[in-house]
Amino acid sequence: MGNKLDKLTKHNYGSWIPVIAKILHDFGLNVILYRKIVPEETLMEKYSRLENGIFFDENERYDAKFITPYLKDCVSFLTKKGMLKYQNLSIKKIQQFLDEEFILIAYLNYFRIYPKEKKEPPSGHMVVLTGYDKTHIYLHENNPLHSEPNKKITNNLFLKSWCDNKEFFGNLIVCKS
Repeated sequence: MGNKLDKLTKHNYGSWIPVIAKILHDFGLNVILYRKIVPEETLMEKYSRLENGIFFDENERYDAKFITPYLKDCVSFLTKKGMLKYQNLSIKKIQQFLDEEFILIAYLNYFRIYPKEKKEPPSGHMVVLTGYDKTHIYLHENNPLHSEPNKKITNNLFLKSWCDNKEFFGNLIVCKS
């Protein structure tokens, strides 16, 4: 199971983010997952191409029997508990969360932050937001190739890498202990 989760987290589907939010909740954190995307149909659209219980995309194949039920269970749980919200968040709202000392985990497009890196397949990247100033968001960069606490990226680059309406849909886990 660990190998399957490890494979999933190396791809840009964003679908495992509800699973992470559920796990954080199970560890006792108060969690809300904000997503910009439309709930039902978009959530599972990446898993619509099935052949004998196996999901295929251009680069990998995944066991849909493993992914789909657990993902649906997590989304269902978060929805029933009011912990999944579909709304657009602004930089101002993110700054407000930071001011109120929430822990913010954002799902970003790695290649927007590091455009010189290989671009295929698109790659998602989880970061903890640590602060801001007037023109920048600060994040804890945990990538071994570019490790940097409180990395500054412009608000514009953050927005482009966080929510591009194609692969990245403004996923933000907001939690407090």
